[in-house]
Formats: sequence, C-alpha cells, structure tokens
Amino acid sequence: MPMMEYGFTDSEWRSAISEAIAILQECAAAQSGWVTYGDLASRLKSIRIDPFGGPMNHLLTKVSEEENAAGRPLLSAIVVREEDKTPGNGFFTLAKWLGFKFSDPDDFWIKEFTKATDYWKKQSISSK
Repeated sequence: MPMMEYGFTDSEWRSAISEAIAILQECAAAQSGWVTYGDLASRLKSIRIDPFGGPMNHLLTKVSEEENAAGRPLLSAIVVREEDKTPGNGFFTLAKWLGFKFSDPDDFWIKEFTKATDYWKKQSISSK
C-alpha cells in the first residue's frame, strides 16, 4: 500500500511540494512579493488543500526544508494571512525548528521576506 500523507499518495504529495515551490518562486519575483494562504491553496492543481489546516502547514514545512537545504531563503516567508499580510505562527515555529535564532519575530520575518523576494526577483531578471 502506498504511503498516504494527509490522504494524498506520495506521488501527489511530491507533486504538490514541487508545484508550491514553483508558485511561491513566481510570487516572490512578482511586484508585491507575497501570496495569501488562500491564494496558494487555490493555485495548487495537483491537490486540493485547506489553506488553514495541518496539510498546508506541512506543505509549507516541506517547501522551506527544501529551500533551506538548497541554501536559499525561506520561501514560506512570503505566504501571509489575507487580513494582516503577515505569516501565521507556524512560520516562526518552523524557522526555529530549522535552526534560525531570533528574538524579534517580526524583524526576523521582514528580513526573511526581503531575502526571499530579492533572491527570486534577481533570478527572474537573470533568466530573461
């Protein structure tokens, strides 16, 4: 029996992670640089996912693990809540779990957001 992650096959889950990374890279390079949890969920084609549930948190964890392992900024920093354009608490928990140290969460997020958007905007320009 294939492994199921939140009811998705391993293949569906891997596709969703790759798709989320591509979407977030595109959003980071765009004018605003951010995307809401709801927008990300609605843009995913490989799976249907609740923007505010455990599966979204886990998906963004996998995205950040891959980006961090590749030496790139935390791409999940650009995913924000619609109402206040800030990340959920899971972003900070994830960052600490990945070994980031910070005393001011907002300052850490702004710096990581800026690193991610600057990085992907430069990648976008250099690929043209």
